[in-house]
Amino acid sequence: MTTQSCFLLRVRPDRLGPYLQDHQNVWSEMEEALRQAGWSNYSLFVDRATGLCVGTVETDDLEAAQARMAETEVDARWQAAMADYFEPVDDRVAPGESVVLERYFHLD
Repeated sequence: MTTQSCFLLRVRPDRLGPYLQDHQNVWSEMEEALRQAGWSNYSLFVDRATGLCVGTVETDDLEAAQARMAETEVDARWQAAMADYFEPVDDRVAPGESVVLERYFHLD
């Protein structure tokens, strides 16, 4: 069963412009790897004032989809290219690690 997940990331304010530009030109091989790993209806939103990013994705199992991506060569290259952009969301995670949010309400 496909479920929707939501997560947070935080981009360093001084790196937000290049980060957003890189997302205007996501590699086609990265997009294909995401699809093959089971990611669909994937969106990213940003608060430009704070660098807080909110992502939503639909997948059968978020942890399994993330694990499938982590096994790909293209994801390793993408993560290396993105590494300098992030700061921690908060003190629970390292820079670039997401915080998955719990859904508590949904309206169809």
